[in-house]
Amino acid sequence: MLSWMFWEQNQHEGVVAVRGALRFYPGRAALATPERMADLLERGHALLAVMEQRLAAHDWLAGERMSLADIALYGYTHTAGTRGGFDMARFARINDWIARIAALPGYVGLDG
Repeated sequence: MLSWMFWEQNQHEGVVAVRGALRFYPGRAALATPERMADLLERGHALLAVMEQRLAAHDWLAGERMSLADIALYGYTHTAGTRGGFDMARFARINDWIARIAALPGYVGLDG
């Protein structure tokens, strides 16, 4: 679990979240050069593929039930397509994982 949480902070957040912020917040538009956005897109797809690979064989990132690893990675991953512009159609297992989390009792989404 801790490995996924560290990976989220060290790898995932700095790419997936940054690309989403550059696209979503108007005040950051000047930082969103075409080269930077292309680099973040390529790197983000590679990072999402790491999650996809894990989720191809497991319902959750760490263990047999939802853990803090899933919570830590859910935040930026579930908006990777809408905010970050990542092609989430490439990641069926991630989409299934997102749906499993959204179906949990008491779930409140980002816009909820």
